[in-house]
Amino acid sequence: MKNIGIIGCDGRENTIGKSLLKTTEKINIFYIGNHSNIGLDKLGAIYEKGDILNVDIILYWVKKNNIEFVIIGPEKPLEIGVVDILEENGIECFGPRKILALLETSKLFCRNFLSMLEKKHNLELNPKYFEFTTKNEILSLEKVFSQPYVIKQDELAGGKGVLVMGDHFNSFTEGKNICIDLYDKNTPFIIEEKLIGDEFSLISITDGINISHCPPVQDYKRAYENNTGPNTGGMGAILNYLPFLNEEDIKIAENINRLVIENISEYTNTNHKYKGVLYGSFIKTENGIRVIEYNCRFGDPEIIPLFEAMKTNFYNICLNISKKTLAPIHFDNSCILTKYIVPEGYPNKSLKNYEFYVHNINNNNIIWASCEKINNHYLQLGSRTFAYTLKGNNILDLQKKINNELDKVQGRIFYRKDIGTFYQSKYSIAGVNIELGNKIVQQIQPLIKKTENKSVLSTSGGFNGMIECGDKILVSSMDGVGTKSIFVKNVMGDIGLENLGQDLVNHCINDILVSGAQPLFFLDYFASSKLSADEVVYFVKGVSKACAKSGVILAGGETAEMPDVYKDSHCDLVGTIVGVLDKLEIINGKKDIKRGNIVLGLKAEGLHTNGYSLIRKLLKIAEEKNNKPSSEIMYSLCRPHKCYLEEVNILLKKIKINGLCHITGGGFIDNPPRILPEGLKLELDHNKLFNDKIYDWIKSLKYVSEEEMLKVFNCGYGMLVIISEEELNKLEKNTYDILGKVI
Repeated sequence: MKNIGIIGCDGRENTIGKSLLKTTEKINIFYIGNHSNIGLDKLGAIYEKGDILNVDIILYWVKKNNIEFVIIGPEKPLEIGVVDILEENGIECFGPRKILALLETSKLFCRNFLSMLEKKHNLELNPKYFEFTTKNEILSLEKVFSQPYVIKQDELAGGKGVLVMGDHFNSFTEGKNICIDLYDKNTPFIIEEKLIGDEFSLISITDGINISHCPPVQDYKRAYENNTGPNTGGMGAILNYLPFLNEEDIKIAENINRLVIENISEYTNTNHKYKGVLYGSFIKTENGIRVIEYNCRFGDPEIIPLFEAMKTNFYNICLNISKKTLAPIHFDNSCILTKYIVPEGYPNKSLKNYEFYVHNINNNNIIWASCEKINNHYLQLGSRTFAYTLKGNNILDLQKKINNELDKVQGRIFYRKDIGTFYQSKYSIAGVNIELGNKIVQQIQPLIKKTENKSVLSTSGGFNGMIECGDKILVSSMDGVGTKSIFVKNVMGDIGLENLGQDLVNHCINDILVSGAQPLFFLDYFASSKLSADEVVYFVKGVSKACAKSGVILAGGETAEMPDVYKDSHCDLVGTIVGVLDKLEIINGKKDIKRGNIVLGLKAEGLHTNGYSLIRKLLKIAEEKNNKPSSEIMYSLCRPHKCYLEEVNILLKKIKINGLCHITGGGFIDNPPRILPEGLKLELDHNKLFNDKIYDWIKSLKYVSEEEMLKVFNCGYGMLVIISEEELNKLEKNTYDILGKVI
């Protein structure tokens, strides 16, 4: 192959050409696209302006230049069947035929195909989804879909035809109106269950027979920092730094891609094999890996760090694809970060033909995209202008270095400074890393295990510790109120410590209550840089009040004055509780919870004691946006952590409880797995959550996604009660909130 043609002329195609030229073979590269590109000039490629959606023009271009092998960059040429026409004229292509490209060009086709794979291979790949065929179905949307959802145009929309509930619209009414508008415009669309988790992409390359998988990469679609704003073609990407993924997750994604490649020809009833690129967009949910969508070409910007890491020569890959002898492709395992510079207004109202200035930047790290150089002047053309890429071992260092370089670019442009740090949640950015906490628990478990003997009935990572003592079980727990102490003191002053004392006791009671234990005695700890008698008295008053209400002995405590350890007037409040229960009365969800069990929710009061680092961050944002919470909400945030002892004891007298789950740090994401048997999960009606004005205010700030709220806050319910359907019938109707079931 001497003459290679590339359809398209943006960053992706520039990257492909750059990689092809690393070969020692003498080759000629021809481009066709709708605008010139600085990068193509630097490659010495032969560029021709032309309509890439006109198959006759493309065929003429190929024949005129004696092109032997064509690589299709963007998706539109695949949709109109460019590969079909070229192959029928004896030209080999890197890309699938039109009927196979339906994987990308039709969202409904993709979902239906994956449904077939689910049945055939006993897999779970799809979210719930629905296609509207009549307007009446849209008008009864809530009956069709009673949970948060995503609206997806069925046609190609360049990453911009996806609208997410909670991000792009906030209510069922608003979503319904969007659906009606699309229906009236004859724009086909589907709605899908809103999946919660971390997204990643896994690209596989195939010659129709052999398959080679690339390492997973994470791209950032949202235009603005903190993952806000409209969807774009991609603002940046990270390779080899996806801490939420493990080897098993990657193997699952690879296997899904393999099954797609092996089954798509039979499903479409064609003799042609899928070849080229299969780009799987995945999400890791609490229930496993799910497919968001498929693309049939390299993603941009994902291709940029992937090709930077690719050790196998891409020309040889193309050569092997033409011979159907594709071998495993090898990659560098260094961390690689890519960021795009884009014009103001991107993506919806992009500025065009504005000059920008590049000074003292290493051009070797630039991938030019939608820009031209005319008379030594750089002009942006309305889409992503150029990408900058660096390789290293530390993601935070790379992020800083790229930001320093991109800050040198002057003009009406912007880029996302947070890419490279946003793998952290908003809670993490606010100073609390739940994932790290979970990892620490895993690491210390072997150390704890060394101390255990046959009397130990529970392990670390649950809600409490259990020690066998004759016919009885001693149950203990320790916890603190965290940064809620700062918030409450700021709002209520020293008197707020009374609330915090109640927080401490009630939280600890709830943690042992999940095993069925009744509390016996409590120990408290109060520490600050400088002790105040008034503060200590208010605090102990709250502790005493909560203990007395629940029949708990306040056995003692500790006060500590530690200058330099604590700052200003901040204090640290910690408590330990010990309870007891009979061996025969243990509530053991791991053993007793069954598929089909009903999930009841006991309503919370306020946020309990979790998420206040994030709340304090939100208050700063609210001040900037002139959206401060009402005094009602502020004092609601100061309410003590609710104790569920009385409510649970009433239920225990009436019914058998299979499992109890205290919704604390980790919210609805991390807490239920603590009590559920392996292989089971909760299916909850999300419409019943967030039933407090606090959450209305949080949502109005448009900073925290619903997914993260589910992971940080109690979302309106502080205790989940899991029972059988038979036990549910013993309760009076409509006396308890049914949130869902175990599946």
